[in-house]
Amino acid sequence: MCGAVTSLAKNGLIHHDIKCDNIFFRDEGVCVLGDFGEVERVGALEKARARGTECIQSPEVVEGVEKSKKDGLRFDRRQANSATTASDVWQLGCLLFEMIGGDFLFGDWCFPGGWGEFYLTVCKEEAGALPNEKQIEFARRAVVGKVMEVEVEVEVEVEVEVEAGGEVGGEGEGERGGGGGGGQRNENFEKCVRLMRSCLLREGGRRPGARELQILASA
Repeated sequence: MCGAVTSLAKNGLIHHDIKCDNIFFRDEGVCVLGDFGEVERVGALEKARARGTECIQSPEVVEGVEKSKKDGLRFDRRQANSATTASDVWQLGCLLFEMIGGDFLFGDWCFPGGWGEFYLTVCKEEAGALPNEKQIEFARRAVVGKVMEVEVEVEVEVEVEVEAGGEVGGEGEGERGGGGGGGQRNENFEKCVRLMRSCLLREGGRRPGARELQILASA
């Protein structure tokens, strides 16, 4: 997905709706980004408006939409489209969380206070770094839950094989039941958190560009 966002940026395009629902797999197992219904060119001459899924919109887009509402307290008729290719980088950070956590980073589970709480968290620096500790813990629990499900399935498969008179042993036997894989999983999880945090900087100009994304993804 880092490659997809990089390719869009190089071609001067903004996707606006990067989420799991819009990722597809080819027959050979390669994942690709789809659904280009909200795509626009960088610098398109139109007023700011809501595009794609609200809870993954970047701070600059959320702010721009707010200022474009005629009945809002912050209405500014001069407000132009505030989205840039950095807006897709923000959504890449949201996508990473969704992939490992199984829910939107800024979903309803995270904001019992509703839209106002969402706005303050996304747009205001005083809300702290993103993802915050609550969100990181949510994702960590999701990862642990998935690992436990897989390990239970492996245990059951082995027991069935033994009861059927099959042999158990060979390479990788010692890894069953969590032997040695936890450290690598934790390292990968922390790597994902670092990448998310670099993408989820509120100031668009501080988010990684195309070249930086490729470096971060391969680090």
